[in-house]
Amino acid sequence: MRAPVLSGGPFATGIGSLPFTDESAARALLERFSAEVPFAPELPKLDPDEWLLRKPFAGLLSPIDSENLEWVMLSVLEKECLPEPIRPGRGLPLLLEAASTRKPRLVKLQVAGPNVLAKHVRDVAAVWTLGERETGRRVAIERPVAFFREALARLECPAVVVFDEPSSFTAILEGTPGNHPLTRAIELARSVGAAAVGVHDCGPFFGEALAAKPDLLSFDFATYEKRLLGGEAETVAPFVRAGGSLAWGVVPTRAGEARGFDVPAAAGRVRQAATALMGGEAGGRALLERSLVTPACGTALLSPEEAVSVHEAALEVARLLRES
Repeated sequence: MRAPVLSGGPFATGIGSLPFTDESAARALLERFSAEVPFAPELPKLDPDEWLLRKPFAGLLSPIDSENLEWVMLSVLEKECLPEPIRPGRGLPLLLEAASTRKPRLVKLQVAGPNVLAKHVRDVAAVWTLGERETGRRVAIERPVAFFREALARLECPAVVVFDEPSSFTAILEGTPGNHPLTRAIELARSVGAAAVGVHDCGPFFGEALAAKPDLLSFDFATYEKRLLGGEAETVAPFVRAGGSLAWGVVPTRAGEARGFDVPAAAGRVRQAATALMGGEAGGRALLERSLVTPACGTALLSPEEAVSVHEAALEVARLLRES
């Protein structure tokens, strides 16, 4: 685990996808994060290749899979390595534009991780998944890292990169604790220039994510607050007490749930949880200073108005935590 790259926080950032059908709306939202931690959004309503499973393989997908969001099929898997170039998507130019006007302390990149790709990406004949063959397993690890390498080469500021492994992936790609595929992906991401590497797991169990030794755990605090302070505390507390950082997914992202969101109450719950995990108020403050505040998950399935409201709430929670 690397030393924390954040101080003076917590700072707000986003999680993955946005529902906008034009780049100007995404640009306007990113401007709100210029003093926080700007992020490269995914814009799947503008380009289907921006969906989670498709993004690492843009340009390599079977044409018969144009609408499938549950799993995708690759048109090229007989080769030892999928061909370049990586397409960084529509969000990276928007992030570069935002970072050029006000150089941020840190930016955030996110892409699907090796376990979710291994489970849901198939060959063109839909016969086998990436996780079922050695070539596919290697692709599931190396392709998201190649995406990060391409994006990092264009940035002029430090970046935290996050592997998106939704809903407790539980060892889909097998490996020993010291040689887990996600561990390998994290090591490779560090080697290509990431300032810090995180895992986003929006499920209720965090052991698999933390076993891979990330610098940051991104999780759905809005849904799993009680679990964090209950059965998962014995997993998360050693991580944060050793210097690990958290991205608190404090704002719910299911349709309608953000209405009436209580910013002061949410900030108070985050503060209490940080204190409990660290075993005291001083430790809790130190944890928050190296933390991020986010929506619980991506917002592409919300209305544009709801998505903006969710992100504005995350900004307000972060501000309140810094000022209190």
